[in-house]
Amino acid sequence: MSTFFQIRTAPARIARLIAKVRRKAWPPLPRLPSKTATVPSNDDEFYRRVLLAVEKPPRSKLVAIINSGFFLWILTACVVSAGGAYLTSYQQCRKDADDAIERYTKVERELFQRELKIQGIILSNSSISAIKEKLSAPNSYYPEFAGFPTQTLRESNAGFLNRVIDLRLPLAIDSPSPDLLKLFTVANGNIPDGLTDKDLGVLREFARTILAQARPIPLPGFGLSQFEPACGPRTLIDRFFHGTSVDIVRSSAKRPSLPKVLPPEPETPANPPVVPLAPADGPPKK
Repeated sequence: MSTFFQIRTAPARIARLIAKVRRKAWPPLPRLPSKTATVPSNDDEFYRRVLLAVEKPPRSKLVAIINSGFFLWILTACVVSAGGAYLTSYQQCRKDADDAIERYTKVERELFQRELKIQGIILSNSSISAIKEKLSAPNSYYPEFAGFPTQTLRESNAGFLNRVIDLRLPLAIDSPSPDLLKLFTVANGNIPDGLTDKDLGVLREFARTILAQARPIPLPGFGLSQFEPACGPRTLIDRFFHGTSVDIVRSSAKRPSLPKVLPPEPETPANPPVVPLAPADGPPKK
């Protein structure tokens, strides 16, 4: 019985013996600290800072709203609408300014042609009665101005000049004599009632020195003008709040270039023939 027990327990004893020999030959390695082991206290602050630097900062609600797709869509729509409104206002301002400049140029041409015709009538007739008779006929260069008196056209252009920004006028203007100033209504085609044939000399001097002295202006649309549109951002903002009462034309600082196509020459000759004055006792005898 004992022999049988010893035989059965022999493997266990052999295994224990082998383990004992192995422990002596290869001592066990030291145990690693468990996961729940306490981290040294001097590294706590370092680990905390590292985690804060790596961790994503929390987003504010305002930043989230700004970065949202809906807000970006609204912002894009506002920018596009504002740009379109600015472009439309700029184009309308340019059109209004160009129309005003063209009308001024056209009225100036009309006034010049009327004065040129009055000058020709005065210099080519030898009596006040003949001058009055010819001046009573309609005098217009453009058909659309046929029903407008000359004084009305002058007031129209004066109103335009009052609204020109940085208007530049000639520094030195020769003042006519008082006798010539009394004949200012002649420029409108009206001969004063008290004028007689004896005053033909003064009347002709007025016609030569005062009438049609402005440089002829090319016809509207030929590109030669001393004015230009003033449609900057400030002007457009003022027009948005105050409407068309804002000034949109300024004097051009640069010298205007000649137009590509010159206008036709006026029908009335620039130097009409001068009829000699009649003597005081009557017309000249043939």
